[in-house]
Amino acid sequence: MVRSVLAGVAFEFLAASTPTVAQSLGGAQAPDVSLLRVFFALLFCLAVAVAGAYALRFRMTGRLDLPTLSAAAQRRLVLIERLRLGAQHELCLIAFDGCEYLVSVSATGIARFDGFGEAAATGAA
Repeated sequence: MVRSVLAGVAFEFLAASTPTVAQSLGGAQAPDVSLLRVFFALLFCLAVAVAGAYALRFRMTGRLDLPTLSAAAQRRLVLIERLRLGAQHELCLIAFDGCEYLVSVSATGIARFDGFGEAAATGAA
């Protein structure tokens, strides 16, 4: 019983506080906002969001990689694959200027496996 009374009072409170009632109580006129102004506000908010995303990317990586369509923007160093072997040890397959290198990374240091690039280039196993 008490819940239904509270729900009814809450509904009446929410229904009475619509903008129309508030405007008539304050003596204000209807808002006169053009559709063009709303569109430009939306564009401004989207531009701020995109700028914030690029600022966050710059903050996290230290460089700003803008999308480009030129072939000159291709990277020379590419991490092809990474395999974790343990908590502090992993193997990385790296391509640099068309050659592939197998590198072992651990807490004690980094080691490159010699002969892997030549074997991959000649097709031998």
